[in-house]
Amino acid sequence: MADLQVKQHVSGRGRTGRRREKRRSKIDCQRNISQEKKYVELQQWLNANGAGGYPLRPTYFHDTGRGLMATKSMKPGDVIVSIPSNLLITSQVVLRSELKDVLKTFPVKLTARLLLCAFVIYERQKGSSSFWAPYIGSLPDAFSTPSYFTSEELQLLPAPLRQRATEQNSLLCDGFSKLTKFFEFGQECHFLSDFSFDFDDFKWAWSAVNTRTLYYKVEEAGSHRLVDPSERDVYVLAPFLDLLNHSSTAEVAGSFNSIKQCYEIQTTTPYNKFDQVFIHYGPHDNETLLLEYGFVEPTNPHSVVAITKEDVIKFSSEVMDAWVSETGSVLPKRFERIEAKGIWDISCSLNGPSWHLTVSLNILCMGQEQYGRGEWVGLLGGEEPSQECLARSRRAVQNILCNYLAKGVTSSQELLSIKSDSYHHYMTVQLMQEKKFILEECLKQVQQFEPQEQT
Repeated sequence: MADLQVKQHVSGRGRTGRRREKRRSKIDCQRNISQEKKYVELQQWLNANGAGGYPLRPTYFHDTGRGLMATKSMKPGDVIVSIPSNLLITSQVVLRSELKDVLKTFPVKLTARLLLCAFVIYERQKGSSSFWAPYIGSLPDAFSTPSYFTSEELQLLPAPLRQRATEQNSLLCDGFSKLTKFFEFGQECHFLSDFSFDFDDFKWAWSAVNTRTLYYKVEEAGSHRLVDPSERDVYVLAPFLDLLNHSSTAEVAGSFNSIKQCYEIQTTTPYNKFDQVFIHYGPHDNETLLLEYGFVEPTNPHSVVAITKEDVIKFSSEVMDAWVSETGSVLPKRFERIEAKGIWDISCSLNGPSWHLTVSLNILCMGQEQYGRGEWVGLLGGEEPSQECLARSRRAVQNILCNYLAKGVTSSQELLSIKSDSYHHYMTVQLMQEKKFILEECLKQVQQFEPQEQT
């Protein structure tokens, strides 16, 4: 009994003490930033415009960076933040702003996203004279999305993500060109004066809009004659609310309350005091989170490893009979017919190979006679393949996974050999290590069941 009493004393004086110790540990991983000038000014501005009283406090968290901490316990159904409509920045706000005369006469319509970019750039340059200055001052000075990567850092990204980042940068350049013409037009027509901006200004504004907007239909915005309808008008910037970080496990409900005329976020899960409060950006894998928002999420349940069409065909052909290699166009033609049936998710995850990948391999590994009789269509409907076909399909998917693993190990080793303190480099390493883990777990699942091909 004496030993037990000593143990309780050392560990924190029993259950209550352990709870206190856990709370202290949680607080040690946080840093209160609410007293920084920009957050003080933001809070004063919110209070003055009917948006105060949130049970949330700007805090720096060791694992997720800047976010919002609960200042009291919350229960399911509680409104954690509510932003009145007069503080929401939508396309309609832009169309009523000082930019309205330029927008009415400029011969080219801008998308809702570019409208917000133009507005944020313009209001930022107005400085303290802008009504929106406290909000704009709270935005980050830079972002960690691939548009802020150096060319060397971009080359280290996985090839599919690097391609998407390249396409995104092309969109940035196109948007910058359009806004340059827009502001030049405004100056020539004397609607604007003493105004200049460069690509870095635009990249900052575009990143702020792209990473921080909420999505909901703005009344009448989509049909407005001054908005380019080629892109949906569903973007809104919500001050303070955009400090909430993402978690795949967060369960919240966000909507515009037409009675109270505000955008509300309700939690459907409880939070304790000092917890970080999260929202859910959507079921995105880590490559998408990095591309669109500039971070990766540890143990992201939505992450997958994409398999190329070429590799699916290649590793299927290696387990087929000699006639396949002799007539190399057979499997590509099969795959074309598979794609025409709506097969698109060729990937693997922690849950194993996707159904689309599995059924594609089963069809590609089907014997010529079975395929010729049209039995492949039955596999799309859920029918089981023959044991011979299943055995070949299993070998093909193992070939794919082992090959991708070998490449992944090499890429990880190359990345780890680079000495860098860059957060961009850190995220790229995280992506590579996650990919390796998914492939390893997927291979284990496949190897648990290996049907034998009949002779």
